Formats: sequence, structure tokens, C-alpha cells
Amino acid sequence: MDQNKKVWEIYPRLTRIIRDAHQEHKMDGTGHDFDHALRAAQVCLMIAPTPLTARIAAAAGLCHNADRMLQHARGVGKKDVPDAEVMTMVRSWLAGGESFASTDEDFIVDAVLKHSGFNNSEDHPVLVTLMDADRIICSMAEEVMHATRFWLELPDLDPVHLSHDPEAHSYRNPRSVFKNFECRRDWIDPSSRVCVRLPRAMELMKRFVGAMNDYIEEVEGQRIELGLYPDYPKFS
Repeated sequence: MDQNKKVWEIYPRLTRIIRDAHQEHKMDGTGHDFDHALRAAQVCLMIAPTPLTARIAAAAGLCHNADRMLQHARGVGKKDVPDAEVMTMVRSWLAGGESFASTDEDFIVDAVLKHSGFNNSEDHPVLVTLMDADRIICSMAEEVMHATRFWLELPDLDPVHLSHDPEAHSYRNPRSVFKNFECRRDWIDPSSRVCVRLPRAMELMKRFVGAMNDYIEEVEGQRIELGLYPDYPKFS
């Protein structure tokens, strides 16, 4: 496979099917739009350990918003979306796109179903590639703009604590969108169950997380300069 090819050149039919599905499910503004899927697929091509894995994982990247589409359509939690329905949706897309070997299709479906989970030593290369790619695109600089769409229930910023709320956790209970930015640090921590695992993925992630850390420091530095941290008015 030509490593310089774009995913839409490799999978023109599948890419159009996925684009149309995102439009049909009105995914713009949800944090999981077509561009999110396209970026994941492109990163898969960049970081995969072999050309074959890159090709299969890129297809999985295009398809990996399936659960989010069903979630959005029904107004339910992500865990409330049945795996069987995700599988049916993904297989229907693959059937209408380019030709896939049955084993490759199985890898794609399995990766889509499991890409949001914790790392496991038994994860196959397609799944590892998609998991790393999804974490990478969620660490890009533009995520500063997208994050408020994903965490609709949270305030943008906690002006009292900034990122230092002792009762907050960057992912499980961030309490603000700004605090959630810190969870990216776990994605470059080898002791974490969500650390990226592929060498090229780690190279990209370190740079992206470094930029996010710079952003966090700049926000906090500006508020310190204005005299708004650590002092902030308290009202009874």
C-alpha cells in the first residue's frame, strides 16, 4: 500500500457511506462528527505497525462512531447502545463499501466495539491502532474547541479551582471541561491503562499533550496575572 494515500483514496465508497451516515444522524456539533472519524482513519494509516494493519484499521477508524450515532439518535447513554446493533450498522457500511475479507471485517467490527475500553494485553493490532488513533485525535489542538460540545453538562471552567479541584478527576468526574484536558497526560504514562502503545503514536501524543499542557499553563497564568487565582470572590 502507498503510505502517502489518503483514506478516501483507499476507500472512496466507504468514505462516502460514512459521510452520508453522519449527515443522516445529524452528528455535526456532537463531538463525534464525520471529521472526527476521518481524522481517526488518517491517524491509523500513520501509526499502524504494518501496511496491512494500517489498511484494516483505517476502515475501522471510519466506522468507529457507530455507537455514538445510535446513542445520539436515541438520546441514551453510550452503554445503553446494544453491541449487536453497532455490529449490524458497521457490517452494513462495509457491505456497501469496498470488498473486505471476512476475517478483516471481523477485526474491524471488534475494534469498533472495543476501542473505548482499557488496554489489554490480548488486544489485536487493529484494535491497538484504532485505540491509539482515537486518543491521538482527542489530543489535537482543535479539541480545545470541540470539548465543550462533548461535555455539554459541564461548565467550561471552574474559576475557583481551575484544574486544582481536589474533588475532581480529569476523566471520571472532571467537574469542568478545562479539568478534563488533563486526562491526556495519562495517554503518555506507561503505567496507565490508557497509554498509547505504538511507537509512532507515542511520538505524536507526546507532542500533542505538550501543546495541551502549554494551553493549561497559559490559561492559569493569565488568570493569575489578573489576580483571579488563587484568590476568587466567595459569596455566602
